[in-house]
Amino acid sequence: MFKFSFLSVLCLLILGCSSNPIIVISFDLEFPVGIGFPDDFSESQKIQPNEIEWEKTVNRINEIGIKNNLKFQFNVVGITAENSPKLIQNISNNHDISCHSYSHKNLAELPLDKAYTELKRCKTTLERITGKEINGNRFPYTKYNEELFKYLKELDYKWDSSEWVNREMLIPSFRSGLTEYPLAPIPDDWTYFIKDQNKDANSYFSLIEKELSNTPKDSVFVVVLHPWILAIDQTRVDALEEFIQRHKNNIQSIDQIHQKL
Repeated sequence: MFKFSFLSVLCLLILGCSSNPIIVISFDLEFPVGIGFPDDFSESQKIQPNEIEWEKTVNRINEIGIKNNLKFQFNVVGITAENSPKLIQNISNNHDISCHSYSHKNLAELPLDKAYTELKRCKTTLERITGKEINGNRFPYTKYNEELFKYLKELDYKWDSSEWVNREMLIPSFRSGLTEYPLAPIPDDWTYFIKDQNKDANSYFSLIEKELSNTPKDSVFVVVLHPWILAIDQTRVDALEEFIQRHKNNIQSIDQIHQKL
């Protein structure tokens, strides 16, 4: 759990000048998604677009950011980057890139040496492909243990964004020598569209806005999205773009925020 600290106070001073929470739109890039499904998923849950549809959606998200002069946070699986290096390079020219493990396994269930390799290999892969330092991480399935945070510190990661908290705790804080950017207490798109089989994209972003309206203004509100899920139905991207238009004055990437701390 979080412990409020000097960093929390500093964040309050920096963010407290804002009349609204800072919103982070984060995307977990993990295509082909079959590499990351847990064994207990049914075939009906393993819904995915083809590669062309997925890449088209990623490029559309990239262009939405460019058009609105915004940076999004892309948490990229190492294998995805190796399969689509030009796509990742193009994204990194306009947005911020962070790690999402090398092969999207549940690192909390792996032997420690293999989990360490996943974290290390993702970072070196993304740095090689983008030519930029990679500072951040999100654990697959947001599953982790304290040993994994020690590995992040050892591998020179600067921040993580994997812990779900209530709205009163949406302030970055120290954890095992890193900065943790907690996740907003809303369903991610996987839960809403895949697990719960909801269809209305506008209702999903209305749900996000309802939670946002009840969130303290000195918060960092991190939204978790997956382009492969958005690609299944382009009305989801339409609704996302409309949400971004309404809130673009408050949107930043985690890397942008972290540079100010």
